[in-house]
Amino acid sequence: MYKVCFVDDETINYQLFEKMVPWEEKGFQIVGTAADGLEALQMYERLQPDLIFMDIQLPLLDGLECVRCIREENQDVQIVIVSAYSDFSYAQKAIRYGVQDFLLKPVSRMMLNQQVDKIKKTLDSRYRQEKNRDLYSNPYTDELNQIFACISQNADGKMPPYKYLSEMKALYRLILRPLAGDEAPAARMKELTAGLASRPVVSEGLDLIFILSGTSLYLGYGDAVPDESAAQAIIEFFRENDYAAELYLWKSGESTWPLCDFLSRSYSQENYGFYEKYGSVYKLEDYPFQDTELKAPLDGLIVAALAENTPESLISLIDGQFKKASLEQISPRLLKNFALDVLVKIKFCLKKVCP
Repeated sequence: MYKVCFVDDETINYQLFEKMVPWEEKGFQIVGTAADGLEALQMYERLQPDLIFMDIQLPLLDGLECVRCIREENQDVQIVIVSAYSDFSYAQKAIRYGVQDFLLKPVSRMMLNQQVDKIKKTLDSRYRQEKNRDLYSNPYTDELNQIFACISQNADGKMPPYKYLSEMKALYRLILRPLAGDEAPAARMKELTAGLASRPVVSEGLDLIFILSGTSLYLGYGDAVPDESAAQAIIEFFRENDYAAELYLWKSGESTWPLCDFLSRSYSQENYGFYEKYGSVYKLEDYPFQDTELKAPLDGLIVAALAENTPESLISLIDGQFKKASLEQISPRLLKNFALDVLVKIKFCLKKVCP
């Protein structure tokens, strides 16, 4: 909630403002009122509001002088002048002091709501920008750095204690597969994730972006658990940027494994979306593959193909094994072993044929 204050020496004016706008529905909370300029400055110092509606004609210190004092300390707070005086010199001075708008009394319900909506967009945009600056470097990322350093060094399964990550409500592990070209450099991945974080359905509750490599990252949610629309928005975003995205979701209180186990296993697990074109959402606990070895009579085919310069039968066999692996969801690890076995045997036979 953004904090809003009213400054007016006539109580009836800010009472009307309170009733004319559905403040909470629009994301605002009325936190204070003041009846003179000095009280307004004290209220500002105490409450640090995001938005102030300020009358000009105030006892003790006029509204414009009050604005000037606030602006010397804070250039970001949104200030709207509300006055019964249409004197152009007032408007000029208000603009010079950096107020967001100058409303003439009486203010209509429509005009006031439009003004609030306009300021809400400005505050939301600023909030997202500030949050994005902190997403890559904060206590969460510090703890993840320690954890992954420990995992990569195989420190006898001992995980460092963490404090901030225990607050996480949900964590996404993303594996990206370029649909064309090579993996993105670190700078490009940061640019992509900043664009992702600017999408409202993804940014809601987002507190952490941790980039492991050009194809691997984590998104952490400390304020809210993302729904299915967030996952689909992430997949669609990366597809638009020529990546297939596999998402592995951990939810506090719902996932089978504690967070430390999820981090450890997700760090080096197989790509569950290996056979998928554009990626999908997976539970790390639900291993989708068959651990079945691929076996084929390779030796004779390789020798014949090299001796007779007729590789078609060998290519057909290898292609058939890859199709079988996709159809039966054979573990990519075992498929990789099969491919390496083929290459080793070809190399061995080549040495015999062409010593």
